[in-house]
Amino acid sequence: MPVPMDLINTLADLYPETRDARALWERAGGRGREVESNPNARDLWQRLWRQSSQGASVTPEALLKAALADNENNAVLKGALLTVQTEHQAPVTTRAPIDQGVAPELELAALLSSLFSAAELRIFLYHLPGGRELDNALPGAVTPLSELSHEASKLLIKRGHLGDGLFKALLGERPGRAADIEAVKRRLVQ
Repeated sequence: MPVPMDLINTLADLYPETRDARALWERAGGRGREVESNPNARDLWQRLWRQSSQGASVTPEALLKAALADNENNAVLKGALLTVQTEHQAPVTTRAPIDQGVAPELELAALLSSLFSAAELRIFLYHLPGGRELDNALPGAVTPLSELSHEASKLLIKRGHLGDGLFKALLGERPGRAADIEAVKRRLVQ
């Protein structure tokens, strides 16, 4: 989803301080720690919009609804919400549907790649039970996300992490992607 500059400018004007942005993010269902301090409100909102568009804990729709609760007559927010709702009438996903016959590690790798950047995936894995060992078994820091997610999925399966705990942790990190996470869980967890 492209970054709509009129929306970014509006959000920056309405919520110019990091604490304001963090409060809105939390009202939209996100975690405040996801909002990093930035003295430039436009840069902050560009980053937050990209995060929400790429499967963060807050969806663009939830973010706009929270902002509209504070500013119900704002035409830019209303227009952006209508656009987001129109574009996302199908389930939100950044990956193609996976064939039922695909190997579990490939399906899990596709899910991980759609949820995280390489750095975020490493952090997520590190916080799982046995995460330090998982992190140490992964390829180096400059490994592309596709390779990293594939290796991570093989390790998760091999070490017995493919269960409710993994999917609960994924839902905790990316609640906005619950439909995708639950679909993969149904196919992989017996």
